Amino acid sequence: MGLAALYSSGLLDAYFRCVNGNTQVSATELRTMPLPPLEQITELGRRIRKAKRPMSAVDGLVEEVIGG
Repeated sequence: MGLAALYSSGLLDAYFRCVNGNTQVSATELRTMPLPPLEQITELGRRIRKAKRPMSAVDGLVEEVIGG
């Protein structure tokens, strides 16, 4: 859940657009993308599961847990 939320976030979207210049993502690009520590991804997943409207809360929760 945490990884899905992270990949769906505006933070990673903005980073990817700056680095890559487009919105098309390949598997190779996903593998090379820097990610936060596993503990932060796990915590993000926990918070997403508890959220009443998880998709609307993604960006706020990513910012709280990961920073940005």
